[in-house]
Amino acid sequence: MATKPKGRQRCGRCHKDLTPGAFSPSRRGKVGKWCRECFRAYRKAKKGAKPAVRKAAPRNGKKSPQAYAAS
Repeated sequence: MATKPKGRQRCGRCHKDLTPGAFSPSRRGKVGKWCRECFRAYRKAKKGAKPAVRKAAPRNGKKSPQAYAAS
């Protein structure tokens, strides 16, 4: 069984052994499982998949502010 070097952490996505400083903090306040490079690539790909503009649904049958401006 291979052991990882002391003071290093393995990225769960690219499987590289990196220093803990190469990892972003997780939502729980601990060191994350993906390195910053993998997380950046994931966010960039996810951002490109979203539509450019999303309109909010009207609340309680009221017109949106954009609808009043158009009339």
